[in-house]
Amino acid sequence: MTKQEKNMRTLIVCFVLLILGLIPLRFIEIKNLMENSQRQSQILGEETQVEIKEVDRVEIVLPNAEVDLFN
Repeated sequence: MTKQEKNMRTLIVCFVLLILGLIPLRFIEIKNLMENSQRQSQILGEETQVEIKEVDRVEIVLPNAEVDLFN
């Protein structure tokens, strides 16, 4: 067996071991994501309520309303 064949065999074995090691990690990650999604969201700090007023009529006043555009 030549040196190049040994190197190729070593690379293939390392690649297979790497893939076999990463697959279980992916399943662990998916399990953690599923557990996190089942928990309720938690908010840090105080909660604030915003009141929304209903407006019947809206007047828009432009800052340069006195400028005549049709000179």
